[in-house]
Amino acid sequence: MDGADTVTARHAAPSTQRALVPELGPSLGRLTALPGAPVGAPPAPRPELSDLRLALVGRLFELAAAARGAVDGDGAAEILAPARLRLEWERAAAQVATRTLERIESALTVAARSAALPARRIRRAAPTTAEIALIKARLHGAGVPFVDGLTALDTAEAGSDDWRTALLASARRLEGCWLALEQRALAEEEAWQGEAASLSSWRPSPWPRRIVATSLMVIFVYAGLVLGGFLPVPPGAGAITRWWWSHGP
Repeated sequence: MDGADTVTARHAAPSTQRALVPELGPSLGRLTALPGAPVGAPPAPRPELSDLRLALVGRLFELAAAARGAVDGDGAAEILAPARLRLEWERAAAQVATRTLERIESALTVAARSAALPARRIRRAAPTTAEIALIKARLHGAGVPFVDGLTALDTAEAGSDDWRTALLASARRLEGCWLALEQRALAEEEAWQGEAASLSSWRPSPWPRRIVATSLMVIFVYAGLVLGGFLPVPPGAGAITRWWWSHGP
């Protein structure tokens, strides 16, 4: 084989070098699906949270792209450090919690206004500070497997096969945790549906109006009996009765 054949054979041989940072999209699975697109397995991502989900995916892709531009494994591992990935989860979970609370409060407000409830009653129906804290804690807790699994990135040698394997495993765990987060958010909203239904079915008690109507009827009947001479004139009402009698038929 001459020199030209050697060069041709060398260029034709496939490269066995693995990318420093692997593609995360396949491991993120359903998180990359566009709103309304079919997914391979349930549960499908919620369309109400698709903007937050895709924003998280976009930030992860940006981090991976920046890590691919690093000069070595240490640089890539610094960009994709567990602390940074944990921060991205916490940011996304906080956004989901805010969106969930907004949807709960909106549902309560709509239900209360449909029943013409006063504003103070609407405020009393909203989640309390303690309830808000519990909702946020439950939603953030969906990411425990993802956050705990990030320790594998710390123990693996930066840029090694083990590090790349740990990175892809973290992406797969993120898919499961995000879908669990969405289901927890849905459960929180459904837990408040009973309160919303109670507000929408509220009707003012008829007793105050009945008491007022009965009182007015008693007063009118009594006044009629007094003016008709069937009952004695009460003290202090003499001038009124004399005026009425003097102008009567």
